[in-house]
Amino acid sequence: MDQYEPVRKGKRGADVIQFVHHQQQEVGKILHESKDVLNFDEKWVSKLIDDMHREDAMVGIIFTRVMPKKAKGVIDVREGGRVTICSDESVLKWVVALSRKLIIQQNSLNSNIKEDISSKLQQLHDYVNSNEFKLQYRKIRNNLQATSDQLEKDERSFEIQIKNRKKNLDESKKNIHGVVTSLISNAGLSEDLLLE
Repeated sequence: MDQYEPVRKGKRGADVIQFVHHQQQEVGKILHESKDVLNFDEKWVSKLIDDMHREDAMVGIIFTRVMPKKAKGVIDVREGGRVTICSDESVLKWVVALSRKLIIQQNSLNSNIKEDISSKLQQLHDYVNSNEFKLQYRKIRNNLQATSDQLEKDERSFEIQIKNRKKNLDESKKNIHGVVTSLISNAGLSEDLLLE
């Protein structure tokens, strides 16, 4: 069911791209890299990860004659299971079969999540366009407008009160000054009192 596409020599990427198909649809990719050398190079892992990002592949497999020094046995799993290194052909077939199943399951899970999100978005759309939402929104908007209008009235009222108090204060100062001036002139007191 899957499609295998060899990567041309000289072109960036893994040796083979496996397009995983399920129910006549492509659901993911597995990158295959083959190494026939005497020493394992850790750079192959980071290069494969880069290729996986570029190709949007979920799984990468390195099939090699020589395993990494830290590996124990014929299989070594890296990057949380996204990269598998192996040196046994029967193990390779098992890894590919298992990877296919995981990709298909992940794709199915993602589809269900998208459908669930789509359903929730539709519910949200329906609610926003419902009379219930519109009435609630109008109530809130009217309440906010009433509060804003009241604040403006209170501000104007407060400004008027401040203005009236300043006017009364100025009038009181004038009256006190008049009383003191009258006392000074009638009682023959020193005009120095007016300076204080």
